[in-house]
Amino acid sequence: MFVEKILDMIESGEDIINLEIENMNENLNIPRLSINKSQFKNCKCIESNLKNSFFVDVKFINCDFSNSDFSDSSFTDVEFIDCKFTGCKFFNNSLRRVKIIDSNFTYSNYDGSNMKKVEFCNSKLDFFVLSSNKLDNVKFEDSSLIAATLTGTKLYGIDFRTCNIEGIILKVENLKGMIVTEWQAVELAKLLEIDIR
Repeated sequence: MFVEKILDMIESGEDIINLEIENMNENLNIPRLSINKSQFKNCKCIESNLKNSFFVDVKFINCDFSNSDFSDSSFTDVEFIDCKFTGCKFFNNSLRRVKIIDSNFTYSNYDGSNMKKVEFCNSKLDFFVLSSNKLDNVKFEDSSLIAATLTGTKLYGIDFRTCNIEGIILKVENLKGMIVTEWQAVELAKLLEIDIR
């Protein structure tokens, strides 16, 4: 079993590096996991506990980690491709050079996280929470953010023109500098309680 193998590696002081993990169907309860230059492919690890973990140069391909807890973790040079991470906790995370592509992160929560050079492409981020975040060079492309919560996060210079932001939850002070279409601007005007006729 993968968990036993990893725990043995941790206990013996081995670096967890260059692993190819494929077709695993297992709940992972490995807080403080540190894994480098590895790949998870076709894995189903729902309701896993991976708090306080470090992922460096890791790819997740066609994986389901729904309802897992990644709180207080760090992701650097990580890609999520065709994955399902619905309802996951990413509280107080650090994300650097991360790509989320063709994935479902509905109901995932990034409260209190820092993101630098993060891309969300063609992904489902409905009811997504991105509150009290620090964003630096974050991109949203062709993604759905229906009823997403982006309060307490400065969105200056972030381009939402190719995204569905219907029902997005923001504070008025977060609107400054957002890049949106005319239609999206009309939708956001509702937050200002403006009567457009």
